[in-house]
Amino acid sequence: MYNEETNAGIVLPTLQRTLQSLTEDYEIVVVDDASRDRTVPLVEDYARRDPRIRLVRHEKNLGYGASLRTGFLSVTKEIVFYTDADVPIDFEILRSVVPLMEENPAIVGYRLDRHDTWRRWLFSQAYNLLLRLLFGLRVRDVNFSFKLIRKRAVDDFKSRLRSKSVFIDGEILVQLTRLGYAIREWPVEYRPRKFGLSTLGTWRQAWMTLTEIRDFYFRRGAWSDLIPSPKQ
Repeated sequence: MYNEETNAGIVLPTLQRTLQSLTEDYEIVVVDDASRDRTVPLVEDYARRDPRIRLVRHEKNLGYGASLRTGFLSVTKEIVFYTDADVPIDFEILRSVVPLMEENPAIVGYRLDRHDTWRRWLFSQAYNLLLRLLFGLRVRDVNFSFKLIRKRAVDDFKSRLRSKSVFIDGEILVQLTRLGYAIREWPVEYRPRKFGLSTLGTWRQAWMTLTEIRDFYFRRGAWSDLIPSPKQ
């Protein structure tokens, strides 16, 4: 979360209701990326009432990639689901998808209707094509924030992640592929943001993302950890 005081009061109780219908053994890890509004006190209030909600804070704004890395270092449960704070989906879909994790190490969603501006649509098309050409990554919607991954797979790749930009999603999927984990795709109805402002999709973010893709591609030994046998 970054300046998500409105969405915090929506996403947390919504997730609580859905997760409680699946199991009592869950946790909600909120990574706050140095919000300047009332996000933190709101999350702290929820955490006081439910110890399964944990707040992890950045003292300064580090960006989307660093927030995901912090989250991966903080999780403890067998299945890791990560998403954005702006409630991009109906979380009831987890009822259908979580049981499939018995047979799938990773399930990633793709948006049935993106509701994009022309610029974000262009960014997305070029980005997905670039990752396919450079890394052979055959995923329809790389950056959609609907991903479920077994924790043992997260433990395998979390120390390898370096990205600060939205390329973190692509880096995760490339690492999963290299490590031999099969990726299953799942169609999801997407809900556009209603409250707050997104800090993604700018020209600055696009340039940072391209720079990180280049650095990742040419990183020394970047391909040395390829594992050919698939894991389940």
